[in-house]
Amino acid sequence: MLGQPEFLGDGARTSLMEFVKNIFTTSNALAIYGPENPLAVHPDLVNDFWSYENGMVPLLADICPAITARKPYLAREKLLKGLQEFVETERYKKASTLIQQRVSINLKHGLTTKMAGNAELIMLFGILGNAVPTFWLLANIFSRPALLAELR
Repeated sequence: MLGQPEFLGDGARTSLMEFVKNIFTTSNALAIYGPENPLAVHPDLVNDFWSYENGMVPLLADICPAITARKPYLAREKLLKGLQEFVETERYKKASTLIQQRVSINLKHGLTTKMAGNAELIMLFGILGNAVPTFWLLANIFSRPALLAELR
């Protein structure tokens, strides 16, 4: 059943949702941001991304987020640092054409490497934050034949 604990090959135990999040996060980051993407270079950023995503609403409220939304705030700071490093070290040149052109245009039009790195956070969120819930929704629907038939 979806969402129930599952055994992994190394004997670790996780939920199917966590397993899917990890697979989609690393796969999508690789596909869009290339082999030297921030999540590959700093694997701890995978969990940081989901901490940031889960705490986005308190961050958007922007009321002393370093205190009121500490975990997502710190996660966002780590993500931004990783994305800035990605641009500063020119790892983006090994990314997809989309990212190469996006970063190049931002730099060409006067953004600093820090600003261009920060601008990638919304793209990363769009790529990762939407893919996993969409897959989870579809998997959930297809695992329920009565619901699938009703939707069809």
